[in-house]
Amino acid sequence: MTLVGMVIALHATAIGPGALPARPDHEWIATLEQHRREAVETCRRLSSSDPDELFRAVEKYSAVHDTLLAMTRHG
Repeated sequence: MTLVGMVIALHATAIGPGALPARPDHEWIATLEQHRREAVETCRRLSSSDPDELFRAVEKYSAVHDTLLAMTRHG
């Protein structure tokens, strides 16, 4: 759940004030916003009593986390 929460925060950082160029790609922003909404739903749905679902979330969001972290560090 913490990993998904970090992904949600990184989405906000990637499209937040000062992170976007003067002429942002609105389609890209919309895609990131949709991915953030999906992550929020995943976080709400996760249960520590469902190890299979937790495994799938970690598998999916580990890569997303690494990509977003690199993006926010290097613009």
